[in-house]
Amino acid sequence: MARTSLVLTSKDGAAPVAGVPDPALLVVDDNEDNRYVLSQQLNIQGYDNITIATNGHEALNNLRSKSFDLVLLDIMMPDLNGYEVLERMRSSPELRNIPVIMISGIGELDSVVRCIELGAEDYLPKPFEPTLLRARVRATLERKRLILPRRPLSLPTGTKLWNSVWQINLVKSSVWEGCGASFLHKSLI
Repeated sequence: MARTSLVLTSKDGAAPVAGVPDPALLVVDDNEDNRYVLSQQLNIQGYDNITIATNGHEALNNLRSKSFDLVLLDIMMPDLNGYEVLERMRSSPELRNIPVIMISGIGELDSVVRCIELGAEDYLPKPFEPTLLRARVRATLERKRLILPRRPLSLPTGTKLWNSVWQINLVKSSVWEGCGASFLHKSLI
């Protein structure tokens, strides 16, 4: 399958998230109009490093060949749907820490719950509100910036350094929960 990449330039020139100068975003949707509207809205909001995938297989190929800061993933796609892509990402050591915002026209509570239980950081209904898109993308990138670089990925458990890093992450987790962000996925803490 051919990879489709689209790099857009920012309209307002503002850095979308402090400390993340050029976040790499992957937009995954089988509907061309949805991909266009979403990527254009992200571009208007200052994101200019956007890659487009037209299906789940293409998304996984892109994720394995390039580093991404965030994936915006549609649920209803042929062959490999968004749930299956998310499950494969969370079961892969290389992909499990990439934040995912699920985007779908399915407004049922069961779908939202399933996405969160599978490890999505957030859920955005279609048609999306641009202000809500901006807030959720910024919040997800900010969480990634604050939490992921400090995870004890290769420290032996039980060492003083590992325990110190774990305590720091525990405090950060408590701070996020106090801010209403108690939905952090277990892989992040």
